[in-house]
Amino acid sequence: ITLLAAGFYSLLRLLILWRRIGALGRVARLASWLLVMVGVGIALGAVQLVPLFELVSTSFREGSASYDQVVGWAWPVRQIITFLLPDFFGNPSHHGWFDPYIGAWR
Repeated sequence: ITLLAAGFYSLLRLLILWRRIGALGRVARLASWLLVMVGVGIALGAVQLVPLFELVSTSFREGSASYDQVVGWAWPVRQIITFLLPDFFGNPSHHGWFDPYIGAWR
């Protein structure tokens, strides 16, 4: 998502620059440098990502858990607010917490 946002921002800035100076050659040169930077970033990342893809295809964990099992291990949706406010429902070290599903303190 960050790369997409940076790409849209760069494209917008290039369009603004093109409208301001009117010289397509300079804008094309800047755009080519941006593409070179993206290419170098992909090449640097490929050093780690290519072996990862090979490992994933030969891993003993492949197929050991179904998608439904993995989703079953997920944190309940009603607890999402605890990512921002960890003690929103209480602190287990104080031996009291609020369960919003049943609406009671435990």
